[in-house]
Amino acid sequence: MPTQQGDTTYEETVTHFRDLVSTRSLPFPVAAFASLLEHARRSQALTISELTHSLSEASTHLRLAVSGSWPLEAGCMLFKRFFATVTANSVDLEMGRRDLLRRGDQYVATACTARETIAGLAANFIKDDTTILLHSYSRVILALLEEALRKGKRFSVLVAEASPTCSGKETAKVLKSMGVTVRLIPDAAVAALIHMVDAVWLGAEAVAENGGLVSQVGTRQLAVVAKEASKPLFAAVESYKFVRKLPLGQADLPVDAPTALQAQGESPGNEASKDTQPDGEEDIEWIKPAIDFTPPELVTLLVTDLGVMAPSAVGDELFRIYG
Repeated sequence: MPTQQGDTTYEETVTHFRDLVSTRSLPFPVAAFASLLEHARRSQALTISELTHSLSEASTHLRLAVSGSWPLEAGCMLFKRFFATVTANSVDLEMGRRDLLRRGDQYVATACTARETIAGLAANFIKDDTTILLHSYSRVILALLEEALRKGKRFSVLVAEASPTCSGKETAKVLKSMGVTVRLIPDAAVAALIHMVDAVWLGAEAVAENGGLVSQVGTRQLAVVAKEASKPLFAAVESYKFVRKLPLGQADLPVDAPTALQAQGESPGNEASKDTQPDGEEDIEWIKPAIDFTPPELVTLLVTDLGVMAPSAVGDELFRIYG
């Protein structure tokens, strides 16, 4: 596999991507999109065909760098379609590259406002004197709860710790600093405490074509409990996480696929995710999947930057994008 196109190495593109996600400059899928855009900016390709090949190789290197990442896959697929659409009517490379960079920079800037848009929509779903159940750590969930507070909403929160990373602990700390009444609960206690909850709110790593959620492990069992208890489950998710893939179940997700936070080398509460075992268990193998798949029938509504939609509408949006 070639490693260089002109004076732009694929390793530089991977490094640029890692820099963006490690500094939290951009959300994970948008960082993949922006890194490929930067690759196009630096590429010394002489034709559209050469640039297309170079970008395809760059996408492959990104996928190899973070194997099994659904958010990265979403960003790479989105850029591929974006590139094909923008350059379809270009008469030469420079015209195509100029349009690509101009419109690509505009898309990145717009994508970065998605959480703010979602927060404004979702805050209207938060009712006074209710208790909300959260799982793991999601920046968009924190943003919408902060917006609800700004609008004067009164609510309390239960946060499932989200083993094995225990990233729910970080969520609880952030909410406490906002002045929210928050309590941590062990994952195993979700069913025992679901009667205290009025609604469940979740973020997601990615959204599959059928509207199912790829999220930190533990999400599916929480969703099953919520469904059995007739509690609404809302997912707040940015549309750039929609991905044209259709898992039939957990077996279609690689057991070693990382969460976005793990892939960028940072996971809140990561002290609990180390591969250490209690005394006497050193020779017992652990299986620790990072993500799971929640089917769409367990999700009440998706709140996105495109609006509020049923899970079944995700396929329509993907068809609109990819045809």
